[in-house]
Amino acid sequence: MARIQKIISGGLTGADLAALDFAILHGIPHGGWCSRGRKAEDGTIDAGYQLKETPSSGYPVIHISRNGGGASSPVQELLRFIQDHRIKVLNVAGPRASKEPGVYDLVKNVLGKVLGV
Repeated sequence: MARIQKIISGGLTGADLAALDFAILHGIPHGGWCSRGRKAEDGTIDAGYQLKETPSSGYPVIHISRNGGGASSPVQELLRFIQDHRIKVLNVAGPRASKEPGVYDLVKNVLGKVLGV
């Protein structure tokens, strides 16, 4: 089981929002950066998410693989990464919900297994 002190993300639909909702649900401090105007594909990112706005209105682009990185599962890959690098603040980013249906549930499921909640 991993011990994370904070989860950060950009607040976009899909992987980003799943990570923030997971943090809030489980009392894990959260934060991150979002585009100026709190812009997301489904409207404005709720002010309840503790995100700072960037000077730009562009979106950050990082993709998290559904299959993990090789023969291991996403849970095993994330747990190994957290442990190997002694991660205390986890930045979760990934595809928008419109680009990868099901990513929201996948991220919440993987985080739950990795963090033991």
